[in-house]
Amino acid sequence: MQAIQEKSVQVVRYLPAHREIWNRFNQQAINGLFLFDRTYLEYHQHRFRDHSLLFFQEGQLICILPMNEAEGAAISHQGLTFGGLIIGLRMKIHTYLRTFDTLLNYLRLGGFTKFIYKPVPFIFQQSLALDDQYALFQHGFRLKNRSLSSCIDLSLPLHYTKGRKWSLTKARQAGLAITGTQDFKTFMNLVGQILENKYAVQPTHTAEEIIYLAGQFPQHIKLLAVYHNHEMIGGSIIYLSSQVVHLQYIATSEAGKKLHALDLIINHLINTYREDKKYLNFGISPGPDAYGLSTGLIQNKESYGARSLPHDIYELNF
Repeated sequence: MQAIQEKSVQVVRYLPAHREIWNRFNQQAINGLFLFDRTYLEYHQHRFRDHSLLFFQEGQLICILPMNEAEGAAISHQGLTFGGLIIGLRMKIHTYLRTFDTLLNYLRLGGFTKFIYKPVPFIFQQSLALDDQYALFQHGFRLKNRSLSSCIDLSLPLHYTKGRKWSLTKARQAGLAITGTQDFKTFMNLVGQILENKYAVQPTHTAEEIIYLAGQFPQHIKLLAVYHNHEMIGGSIIYLSSQVVHLQYIATSEAGKKLHALDLIINHLINTYREDKKYLNFGISPGPDAYGLSTGLIQNKESYGARSLPHDIYELNF
């Protein structure tokens, strides 16, 4: 068997001086997203101790890793739903595995007690970048957590249930107006009220943070709102990537529920983006049922034709 000769990989901890090269690489990466841009990563930097990494081979940047450290653990990245190694189109499997080896050696020598790794789901990848699944297996990572996200493949025919079709008809008959808006404050107040009343929690983002991020990434973060008699009764903040429309927040008031504003929003998004996006992603539905799901929430998503997509978190103890 012929031995594989791989050139050495060097790892460098991220510094502000790397900002431009980091962002440029992320924009060209096959699994890069605006979420990994330094502007997005750093909007809540006061909450996390950043320990992002860059990997070089013969002076060329070949990979980046959004990461933070907390209580002796390295996490990729605690401020994001997912992260992992961000790679370029020319990355080959043996170089990738050498890079992963270099990463683990760096963490061990750095005295970290564990590494928590959150892969980028394949729907967010411009080209398949599942190399990490093999590397995780090779190094004995254990599956720490698996959530279920609900996702519609926009390239396939729609399969609304009869009840969903009825609700959509009622929403149309109610004379609701749906439009893009910059009134993030009103919408986030609605989200906050719903989460507080239902779950006694607050949104991940404050209104001020969302306003800032939407200003920094206007092509990626948008608010779609439903109005009845000039009053906002529902809406959704969407995150747009090359292939995915992700519903970051979706909410309706009591009036919005009665008028089926949610159906109008989702149907509008499906028909607006199905020509140039491949997936509409609702996100996860954790809850108290016997399977760890919110039965009503996930059934609601399935009524639009959504199917389940696993979202995994892996862990390796040193």
